[in-house]
Amino acid sequence: MSGPSLTWGLIGASRIAARAIVPALRAEGQVITSVAAGDATRATAFAEEHAIAGTHSDYASLLAGPGIDAVYISLTNELHADWTIRALRSGKHVLCEKPLALAERDAAAIVSAESACGRRVMEAFCHLYHPAVVDLAAAMESGALGEVLTLQGDLSFPLEDDEDFRWSAARGGGAAADLGCYLLCLASLLTGHPATEISVVRRPRGEVDGSVTALFRSGDIHCTITAGLLSGPHQGLRVTGTGAIAELNQPVTTRGRSVELKIGDDVRTYPPHEPYRHMVRHFVDAITHGAPILFDSAASLAQANALEQLRGKAMT
Repeated sequence: MSGPSLTWGLIGASRIAARAIVPALRAEGQVITSVAAGDATRATAFAEEHAIAGTHSDYASLLAGPGIDAVYISLTNELHADWTIRALRSGKHVLCEKPLALAERDAAAIVSAESACGRRVMEAFCHLYHPAVVDLAAAMESGALGEVLTLQGDLSFPLEDDEDFRWSAARGGGAAADLGCYLLCLASLLTGHPATEISVVRRPRGEVDGSVTALFRSGDIHCTITAGLLSGPHQGLRVTGTGAIAELNQPVTTRGRSVELKIGDDVRTYPPHEPYRHMVRHFVDAITHGAPILFDSAASLAQANALEQLRGKAMT
């Protein structure tokens, strides 16, 4: 079921926009009117492939154009915060790829701009909206696991392209920023607390962290996450309580895949879902009906604080 139609612009002609966001927006009845890329050729090619009428060779001209309600930003990581703020100030709602900000001060500026401009902003963590994650969160909140003691998560895949921006420190690369942020936000959502007392073990790769393991507290819960760009693919989540253990076999990359959630002796299997559609629907509902955002800008501010600490320790 689709929600009210908004008009959208795409800032960035990225693979994730092509593969996931364009189909999700259209499946939810949204209208994509234009795309902006760093050069005209790339913007035109993307627009032709995806039947988008408007093209821009710079991001500012898209924001200055009329008739756009919201934008989806999928640039390299170091550009997310700046263009999110510019989009908010131009009167647009913003769905921005993760990480929304690499530093707490930038996330704070986004929160301030969101409030001042009367627009909504959301970090694009689609995995939070998968029914298995929703059910796990409900089980933890209901006490089905007893007192929760520990949370362990891991996410890895081999990034073999040496020219990929994720190997660049200046562009916000590294395993912590690219993959660790997924696990940080999941821990925060499930425990109800941001990460504190962060310590790190890392394996460098060039100027960034190729893999990183972080130990931290979320409230009274001890959490361990491992993110890596050197091996895999592999992912998993385990939450241990005094009454039961929960295991989620695919906590992050779930698009088009069956997912299994075990809580004690109860095993639930979820058929393939499109979590990007759930995410888009959630954000459109927030824009059009004022509904609360599950992982809102305040949560992203706490996330940026934790990610900045994690990256700082992983990069040194």
